[in-house]
Amino acid sequence: MKKNFSIGIDCDDVLFRSNEYIIEKAQEEYGFDPPLTIEELVSWGKTGTRTDIIFKYYEDENFYNEQPLYESAQEFIKTLSKKANIYFITATPPEMMSFRAKRLVELFPEVPKENIIMTGRKDKVNVDMLLDDSPQNILDSEAKYPVLFRRPWNSNLSGLIAVNSFDDFLKLFEQIMKSYVALDEISDYANIINLIGPSGSGKTQLADYLILHYGNKYERPVSYTTKVCKDKHYKTVSFEEFKQMEKSGKLLETTVYGKDWYGMSKKEIMKIISNGKVPLILTDICGAIRLSSHYAYIKNVFVKRSREEIIMSILDKDIDNEHKTNRIMSLSAEFKNEEFCDLTVINNDIVESAEKIVRSFN
Repeated sequence: MKKNFSIGIDCDDVLFRSNEYIIEKAQEEYGFDPPLTIEELVSWGKTGTRTDIIFKYYEDENFYNEQPLYESAQEFIKTLSKKANIYFITATPPEMMSFRAKRLVELFPEVPKENIIMTGRKDKVNVDMLLDDSPQNILDSEAKYPVLFRRPWNSNLSGLIAVNSFDDFLKLFEQIMKSYVALDEISDYANIINLIGPSGSGKTQLADYLILHYGNKYERPVSYTTKVCKDKHYKTVSFEEFKQMEKSGKLLETTVYGKDWYGMSKKEIMKIISNGKVPLILTDICGAIRLSSHYAYIKNVFVKRSREEIIMSILDKDIDNEHKTNRIMSLSAEFKNEEFCDLTVINNDIVESAEKIVRSFN
């Protein structure tokens, strides 16, 4: 491992329970009916709704002294600190900096106190990898690997390198570290193929072509989604049902596009494998990483087109302008995902792209 590899870790809503904790306190203090929930925080900043109450707590020093850590946060940092240089990068108000610094030093003794950086300009901090829940910090970051920590207020962005948990981040980190090590053997056998790429790159069309012409070899598993969808490859469930499936472990991976959630179940994947076929899965890099922790011989294929073609495709989609804007904004970050893939296909000719995939993986 390269111990000089540097990782910047945000504090609020990554290590510390911030918005969740504040909502619990606000509910207790004001007795909202219906109860205030974390799911109502669909964006950051004041919105003119009852969630604006959270901002008063960020001005209270007691909040910084009392806010609890997420479960496993200390073990997470302890594990990472053995493999990389850790920096805490937090946009703490000046008058609260001493309280935040004191708690970080007490709770995470393995991180040197000089590695605590308090700034709102995280784009000016030079680290190899950044973990943050703010979409703007991720989009503006100069880090080689900016990673979004999924929270309700950033679920409108898709295609970014994103994780749902500390375990997901550790798996991603290990995958990045492997890129620094030459592998003696690379297997060409794939029992799962993930198609990864920006919205508008033609993943769905490529998958449909592979199924149509190589149906004896590949099959798309049914995914679960909260989106009302008539596509035979998706089964619509309510948001509550989806989250219950995720909590119970029925979903191996989950991802979000716009405000719609998608997930893949082990049952659907194993059904295809048991029939002697290769599951062909459309997912993002976050989903691919989570799947790789469950199965060996997964191959990730990056489906690529020019930025101009992708933008035209996005503009032609039957989605609202906000979703179109978010997808276009995330393009630069999405192109970085190519580094995590085993194969890239330039999807200008769907026949050539399909044949390249078939030839590459026996």
